[in-house]
Amino acid sequence: MIGVGRRWAGGLILAGALLHLVVAAMVGRYQAAEREERAARRLAAWLQEYSRQVKPEAVLQRLALDLTKGCLGQPVDTARAFLASAPARLGWPADAWEVILFDARGQAWLDDPLAKAGAETAFHLFRTHPLSAKPLPRGAEARTIRFLGGGVGFGPLHGRPRRLVRLSGASRRTWAFWDFAHQPAPSLVAGVLLLFHEARLTEDRLARWQLDHDRIPRTRVGFLDRDRPSRSRLPPPLRPATAAPLLRQAFLAGRGDRLRLEGRLVVFAPEGERLALIGLLDPPRPVLPRWLLGLLFLWLPWAIRVTGTADRFRLTLPDLLAGLVLIAAALPLTVTFLFWSWFEDNRRAASLSAACSELENRLVAIDSQFPTLLRRRRHLYRRDFRLVQEDRRRLPEFLRRLEGHELAGRFDTAIVVSSAGVLLRPFTNSASALRRLALRPPAQRQAWLKAFFEAGLNPRPEEVDFIRTWRFDGTNTAEFIGLIRAEDARPLQQIAAQVARDFVRAYDQQRGLASPEAGTDVTSMVVGSILEEGGRNPVQLFAAHFGDFVTLGSGRTHTTTFIDIIPDADGRGAWCGMLFHQMPTLEQAFLNSVFRDPGRWPPGQRLYAVSSDALLPHYPRLRSHRLFPPITDRLVLPRRLWSGLVRRDGRRYLLAAMLCPHLPHTTLIAVQPVEQALADLATLRSRLVAGGSLLLALAILLVWRLVMGVQRPAATLMAGVRAMAARQHHHRIALPTGDEWETLAGAFNQALASLEELEVARLVQTRLLPSGPITAGAWTFMGNSLMTSEVGGDYFDGWARDDGRLVFLVGDVSGHSVSAALVVAMAKAAFSVLVREGDGNPAALLSALNDVLLTHLRKVKMMTCFVGCAHPDGTLEFANAGQAYPYLLEPGCAIRPLELVGFPLGTFRKGVFPRKTVPMAPGARLIMFTDGLVEAVSPAGEPFSYPRLEATLTATRALPAPAVFAAVAAQVQAFTQAETWADDVTLALLEREPALHATMPGSTGPMPGPGDNDPPLEES
Repeated sequence: MIGVGRRWAGGLILAGALLHLVVAAMVGRYQAAEREERAARRLAAWLQEYSRQVKPEAVLQRLALDLTKGCLGQPVDTARAFLASAPARLGWPADAWEVILFDARGQAWLDDPLAKAGAETAFHLFRTHPLSAKPLPRGAEARTIRFLGGGVGFGPLHGRPRRLVRLSGASRRTWAFWDFAHQPAPSLVAGVLLLFHEARLTEDRLARWQLDHDRIPRTRVGFLDRDRPSRSRLPPPLRPATAAPLLRQAFLAGRGDRLRLEGRLVVFAPEGERLALIGLLDPPRPVLPRWLLGLLFLWLPWAIRVTGTADRFRLTLPDLLAGLVLIAAALPLTVTFLFWSWFEDNRRAASLSAACSELENRLVAIDSQFPTLLRRRRHLYRRDFRLVQEDRRRLPEFLRRLEGHELAGRFDTAIVVSSAGVLLRPFTNSASALRRLALRPPAQRQAWLKAFFEAGLNPRPEEVDFIRTWRFDGTNTAEFIGLIRAEDARPLQQIAAQVARDFVRAYDQQRGLASPEAGTDVTSMVVGSILEEGGRNPVQLFAAHFGDFVTLGSGRTHTTTFIDIIPDADGRGAWCGMLFHQMPTLEQAFLNSVFRDPGRWPPGQRLYAVSSDALLPHYPRLRSHRLFPPITDRLVLPRRLWSGLVRRDGRRYLLAAMLCPHLPHTTLIAVQPVEQALADLATLRSRLVAGGSLLLALAILLVWRLVMGVQRPAATLMAGVRAMAARQHHHRIALPTGDEWETLAGAFNQALASLEELEVARLVQTRLLPSGPITAGAWTFMGNSLMTSEVGGDYFDGWARDDGRLVFLVGDVSGHSVSAALVVAMAKAAFSVLVREGDGNPAALLSALNDVLLTHLRKVKMMTCFVGCAHPDGTLEFANAGQAYPYLLEPGCAIRPLELVGFPLGTFRKGVFPRKTVPMAPGARLIMFTDGLVEAVSPAGEPFSYPRLEATLTATRALPAPAVFAAVAAQVQAFTQAETWADDVTLALLEREPALHATMPGSTGPMPGPGDNDPPLEES
């Protein structure tokens, strides 16, 4: 039977080990996949962030700052030498850029007069801030365009130093950068203009340089050039020929930012750029979870102990219950927990996906409402035109309505021209969004102007002056609707008259009231060039949509125009009305209506609108776009929607972003806290808990016996331990279980009885120490002891003699507990007799105490002791038997120890104890202590030390004695982080009453200088 039992136990252990290994493998694989997913998310976030750094503009911006920093403020020869060494230092072609240097007057250091004039004109144009309202020299922009080789995109350079701007798509002078810092000497470089050539700075070359410059490992990160895969640099073993089509397919299919190639997880970003950064992750390696390893060491020793090494197999009841609980309860609960974790993760992912889809649908719904705005505007405009079409006498009212619409920002400008080419109202070529800044309070105008400027808009000088100075008074509407540059007014009026006449003629031709005439081709060419339309005749297009909107152009020239004709009495066209809308104006009107009512969105969800056009502000605040730069980079056509998890201000959010089809300059962004999206998981958890309670019922039944047989007795014993800590020594433990618990309970009861006797001893020893201060004339002695156990070996006492002297003692018996307390009692009795019958000589007292200890203890115990005698004349006579040197604190003097060497009592019979005398000034204090105070150690093993005690006593020298005791105890407890220490601690204080005219430390009166009351010690 013994062999069968052991084989059965061994089989259980083997089965448990195999099951443990299976669970470890499953959990290890699951956690490895989780680690790979977390690593992929981190890598994707890093690639998304780093992709902005490898863009040509970002790389060239850093290069330009480096080159500019090396030139500004330097002599021109030094700057030229620095520029000449730059290609070799950076590893770039020498003809990749041009650098033009300027002095403080803006004159270029160039030999070619023509190039010098062009460079100086361009540099002066760039340095002129658009918001300064300063007029530019005539022809400056044309000369700048010629100097730049046809580049016309230099508008963002106006007033914006240290900013890289793409000028054109040409291979030379593609980007420009400038900076200026005034210098006092004309020979120093004050300005720099850099021109970069795209022909020599290809995108893949810039990306390679940036990766090498940042020392990014080639085996981990590379890039794929989708247009020219041969120029790619992919981490091995990836190959451009196979990776390029798979990445494109994954992007178009919307499968996220990762895929698996050749057994490795590949992460890429951004999806829509020509260069896609590629990150490679190693295959995950399963790692045994630490908690499973700990669980193995929890049950395996128990199983081995249960089987035992004795002759027969023993299984006690606690072991049996623990094993049953482990097998029948812990295992199912563990499997249930793992299933819950897997199920909750999947449900969480599904909830987040559903919440993201909801946010995306809301954005799509908002964008789809934009055509409703156009329908309302169409209805409004048709009603206004119908007003005068039905009664031409109401033309003035029609014109007033147009003024109201323009003031309200419904369109940018309106042109009304008669069939004879006469303008019936002023018009403007200034954007409505810009002019409407003049309708804002003056305090807000500059902030809005600055926001437009930061977005890249360059207002004309007359526009800046109008915004800053114009005030609407109800009679000056013509100034608002007719803001135009003087030199532009006549050409634009002629174009408007010609276009309107052609539209009227086309209207008459549609009704057979006029024959086709030549001339419309010229008008179509002019209108088409303004609106960037090619391949269509704009006049014919508008004529086919009189009374409706026509949208032409793209980008900044994306214009929606409403044109209608007002006929005369005979049906011929008399007037032509043209209402021009730049697309940002319509988008702003639509977004104003969307953000006017934030309550339409559920609580917790936030909506933002980020603009890509300088004329269109961001919503709901001017600088809302600064919250989402990494998100907007992910939206690259053909991808219009993106959603995912983001972190902001320490919280996690769900974010959905959309490039709006109907709002071409707007990116809508919706944000929702993750907690709100996962609110439905609380119900799921409650259901899982309800199902798991069925399994817990079985576990409770099994645990009940374990509780009654193990937990209850343990709790009863712990109650005894707490009673012991609370000094309830009368408490007794009753455990009639008949097993080990009852034996242990008896041992506890005996220990409690012993502690009760120790409590009596503690009370007795407490009576041995003075219960309060001891005074004699101007002297006061008091102390305080903290014992490590019930009784201890520290002792202090004092005796006021009839002659006015105060004799006191502070001692420390070696050891602790009862034996040391008995020595203290002996010292107490001897000290009382010796002081009462002797003359109070400290040295004689120590000699007598030494004889007593040697006679009765025979060197079994020793005692350090400090004895002092305070005289009425203010002198202190003392002797020391191995005790720590006390500290003397006198008013106005630094703390100092009273050093006197002596051997401990109870060690030598014929020893001599020297004594010394020192005067103590009024208000002086003598601080005595035992070595347990300075030897108290911190958790790191560092002692409290004498310097810390000196600092504490110095800081508390103005406090009364009880406060000093409390402050020292608090400092030691804070340092050791413990309530008690390894040795007994005693602190005693002798204080001489201050004189009436003396000034205590901390007062404002005179105080003796350091050393004034510090006489040398006199040895007697």
